Amino acid sequence: MTGRDRTRIGIIGAGEIVSRIHLPVLTNMPDVQIAWICDRDDARAKAVAHGYGIPFTAFVADAAALPEADVVLLGIPYGARWSYYPALASRGTALIVEKPLFRTVERHERTCASWPDHALGHGFQRRSLGVVRTCRDLIERGTFGPLRSAHFGMGAPGVVTRGRYFSTQELSGGGVLFETGVHGIDALVYMARARDVRVKRAHMLAEAGLDMHTEAEFELRTQDGSTVDATIEISCLRDTSNRIELGFDRARLRFSLFDANGRISLGSAGGGDDLELTPATPRGYPYTHAQALFAHWNAFLSGLREGRANHTAARDSVLTTAIVEQCYAAAGLHGEPGAP
Repeated sequence: MTGRDRTRIGIIGAGEIVSRIHLPVLTNMPDVQIAWICDRDDARAKAVAHGYGIPFTAFVADAAALPEADVVLLGIPYGARWSYYPALASRGTALIVEKPLFRTVERHERTCASWPDHALGHGFQRRSLGVVRTCRDLIERGTFGPLRSAHFGMGAPGVVTRGRYFSTQELSGGGVLFETGVHGIDALVYMARARDVRVKRAHMLAEAGLDMHTEAEFELRTQDGSTVDATIEISCLRDTSNRIELGFDRARLRFSLFDANGRISLGSAGGGDDLELTPATPRGYPYTHAQALFAHWNAFLSGLREGRANHTAARDSVLTTAIVEQCYAAAGLHGEPGAP
């Protein structure tokens, strides 16, 4: 495949999320060409570019002056992204934004309005994990009866995600909920095929705008009109279940979003010993996070070529933002920190 046949991707940000997660995947996709990479720290971007054998471009303050690309990956912190949205939208460049996305539905929808739905993607790649896709299919087929309840727990005392969100609220956007917990919230919304959400109760402990502990109860209304009672507990102060649990009339399912084993535990609705569900066709079943990211990128690029939005579209994750916004509102934290 020649360079002219491949999708040219420009990358803003050369930090860990790009260098250790995205680039190993993107440089192994035959229909992708990395057009350039830049970072506010030119030395870091040069080192990453040299390591992967991709072009480096110097950082420019004016986002409109960036080199051409078919797609731009915005892999920089939440608070450093604001100037890039209007600049890239005015150029008609497709964009995929690493999570977390937004703190308010208003900002989420306003940004989505600047792109066709298929050309603005999100970074909730755990939607593409085999366990998530399998559970979504089981829910849609009604294999175990209607989905009645859903729970996501994540965290333990003192556990943080490499300290990235303990900087400033303006740069990170929030704490453990916004940085990592959004993956589980998004997975629940996606698996249930929710079309509406209502947060019934939320309790958050935060310091300097950075959340440390969140508990919430909310109701998901699905596409067929049924409702699912959902709860979350996301914390670096308390032990949690560290898994997703789905309750049906005839069974319960449990799995982790963060273990790369692809296992789903199946138990009866009333308890008892669990069995283990495994894929009938392991080939094409994303077990690891790298495999899920490959599938996620592939889905986004396929949608871009076909002009058709799919599960990678940023607009498809607006209910995740709605839950996040209402959780922060419960702690008196409103709006988008640092947004113009």
